[in-house]
Amino acid sequence: MKQRQLLNKLNIKFIENEPVNNETITINTNLSLLISSWFIYLVSLIFNILFLINLLPQWMNYVYIYTYGLIFGNSIYIFFLMFGIFLVFQLVNKLFINKCYSFGSRLIKLRWWDFERELNKMLIKISIILSIWLYIVFYFIQKRNFFEYDWNNYLYNLFTKGWWNNFIDIKKIETNHLNVFLTTGFIIDFLYNVLSMLTILFPLLISIILIIIIILKITNFKIKYKIKKMNIYDFESLIKNKFNSLKIILTDDLDTYLKFLIHSCNYFKINYLELPFLKLNKLILNKIKDEVILSCINSYINSNNTTNEEHQINLNQEETFNSQENREQRDNIEILDEMFK
Repeated sequence: MKQRQLLNKLNIKFIENEPVNNETITINTNLSLLISSWFIYLVSLIFNILFLINLLPQWMNYVYIYTYGLIFGNSIYIFFLMFGIFLVFQLVNKLFINKCYSFGSRLIKLRWWDFERELNKMLIKISIILSIWLYIVFYFIQKRNFFEYDWNNYLYNLFTKGWWNNFIDIKKIETNHLNVFLTTGFIIDFLYNVLSMLTILFPLLISIILIIIIILKITNFKIKYKIKKMNIYDFESLIKNKFNSLKIILTDDLDTYLKFLIHSCNYFKINYLELPFLKLNKLILNKIKDEVILSCINSYINSNNTTNEEHQINLNQEETFNSQENREQRDNIEILDEMFK
């Protein structure tokens, strides 16, 4: 059976409430800084749009060209996207606290602050990857000779046919002001030119490494590596510590899943203390076939339901007893009142 099918059977959710025994982390947002950031962001975005549709007066065109255009070029859209998402996170932070969010798996849940931090790191990596690809596209559009055998000529073309060539002639910009966007901007172009001094493949290699890092993060490779030798009790003991290095939260759903694994081990006569948690999980998934899944899961759910029902029955009996006792006391008081009238 696939992990996803089992999680669906056990009703394991993607988002759930943070456990009551966990101390909620609160971070106060600097309101004045947030408002200032949104103001700068929106003004910059509107400035960019007005420049694109050519609605700015000539002097403001020059202001845009030698500020935003020179510094960012076409990569400004990557920064708009990255910074916009970051500001939205800051704006809605308080709506997401007291919740735990799945990261790569429904069993691995993080607090909102840890989840947001991981998303921001991933966003930065994606932005770098996009800027590298954009740089490589412009590298070939501007015909900086990739096969140049004269290293001096290669360096000359590398540093002059990028942002410098686009901004040195103002008449070229006045004729076609979109020429500003045929570069990644002074900062990124210069940095990637330095990386490309030996070969253009070097920035490409960096982007491939970043993609691999993102994939490893999404698949929780680091977590799996750290717990690969832990049995189920060691794993549970680790995540019970709310300050554990993995930042995983022992949520109600994860607790349910761990109990289900132990129940399944008893069902299949498996010694769960001798097997690492990950191998045990894989073994249970392999052992649970279509013909036994219902009996195994139902026996687990029924055992839980029975316990809950017994607990509820005891509560009901106690309430009934208390109500009867209260009624008897009330009747006795009424009798005494009648006697002493």
